[in-house]
Amino acid sequence: MAYPRTPELDAAARRSCVVTHNTVQGIEVTTLIAYAVSCGIDGLGVREALDAAVAHIRATAVQGYWSAKASVLERTQWILDETRRHAYDDESFAALLRKVCGTSVEANESVPAAFAIANRFADDPFRALCFAASLGGDTDTIAAMAGAVIGACLGVEAFDADHLATLRAVNGLELEPVAEGLLAIRQRRERGVR
Repeated sequence: MAYPRTPELDAAARRSCVVTHNTVQGIEVTTLIAYAVSCGIDGLGVREALDAAVAHIRATAVQGYWSAKASVLERTQWILDETRRHAYDDESFAALLRKVCGTSVEANESVPAAFAIANRFADDPFRALCFAASLGGDTDTIAAMAGAVIGACLGVEAFDADHLATLRAVNGLELEPVAEGLLAIRQRRERGVR
């Protein structure tokens, strides 16, 4: 079961997008990632969470101001369909993302790329992150979004303990308190507590 949507929650999410993401595409990108992560937390697998996020956006009324940029939803659906229909080796897959999907800071490129990477490497999170990091373009954001979805679906156990230890040591990151805090906020919202 995906994160329950209510009119109040949708209104709160919309208000949080107004400052930086108040276009149709901006709201689509934030909702795609957030919904896929939420579905992962609820127990869906990576590919199921990606599909659920796309279906949710498709079923939701268009929000935000019109922009001349391509639809994030349609680009995401297209790249998922394309990469599921045809077998690409890693080099061809990377070329498709760079040349057709795009890997720039534009959200209508980076989010579809992140979804395609999460879909392709759903069972190999470390390889997904390495692939995203070496792709070119907005690699840190693409890897972060793909990693967030995969991590939410598979849990921290899916990542090699030595790699996590290195990440913590090199970057001085304490990710567990942040993750626990975000989950606590989510649980309070589920119980209707603000």
